[in-house]
Amino acid sequence: MRNTRLFILGVLLLLGHYFYTNDYLPTGFMVKEVEEQGSVQVYFCPQDGCNETLVALASDDMYCAFYDLQLSEIRALTPNLVEHNRTYGLMHNKFCVVNHSTVWTGSMNPTHNGNEKNNNNVVVITSSTLAENYLTEWGELNKGIFGKGEKTKYTKITLGETQLENYFCPDDDCQEAVLNVLSEAEESIYFMIFTFTDAEIGDLLVKSTLDVRGVLEARQRNVQGSQYEKVKELVVLDTNPQTMHHKVFIVDNETVVTGSWNPTKAGSTKNDENILIIHDKKIAQKYLEEFNNLY
Repeated sequence: MRNTRLFILGVLLLLGHYFYTNDYLPTGFMVKEVEEQGSVQVYFCPQDGCNETLVALASDDMYCAFYDLQLSEIRALTPNLVEHNRTYGLMHNKFCVVNHSTVWTGSMNPTHNGNEKNNNNVVVITSSTLAENYLTEWGELNKGIFGKGEKTKYTKITLGETQLENYFCPDDDCQEAVLNVLSEAEESIYFMIFTFTDAEIGDLLVKSTLDVRGVLEARQRNVQGSQYEKVKELVVLDTNPQTMHHKVFIVDNETVVTGSWNPTKAGSTKNDENILIIHDKKIAQKYLEEFNNLY
């Protein structure tokens, strides 16, 4: 009996090693951390011309998912497109995957206001592994798989000095991922949020003894469930006559949470969303400059 158990254990270890080293894990399992060459570029709208960044990347091999798409030049350049058309929850993503190697994503919808008037941010990341994550998500959306799907395979990716975490909602628990980052803060938490109704994150912020400050979109302060009254001593309301559309946390001036996800129940449980957690002091500094401009 003991020899049989040892034999079975040996087989399991060999199979595990094979799957691990070849990235062939069964469906639903996350893979080890991945290291590869790549880069991260950050842009802020309207000052940096976010629309132009996507036009410059455009390729016949491009797959995009947009909650709102108005710009005709982007539509003409996008051969493979998924748009919001749901009656329950939102397909709230704003991303494109180009040449299976580059991901364009952030808070910006390709609209005139999104590009020219609203405060938004866009990241352009060169990483074939990250591109695979987003292509897998695009494939689910294209098949009409909304509000569910497989967990993200590559959740942690290292590009030189930059470490990335990537999650999709509600497939992955985006709220938990963000709470984990915020709870690990040692010095400061700054945030720029369009709509904020997540009570758990609100509680964490007001109970923190760190330097916590934020900017909230003024027109969203009175929506149902708004955390504005809870956190109002920590925040200012934006002064953009249009929309402050960021969905950003900056932790200890070295980690940034960004993407399409707002801290709301719908964002975590009903909508299709994506987030990136970027661990990089240089990238965080760029977001801090945007925060200081709006605060």
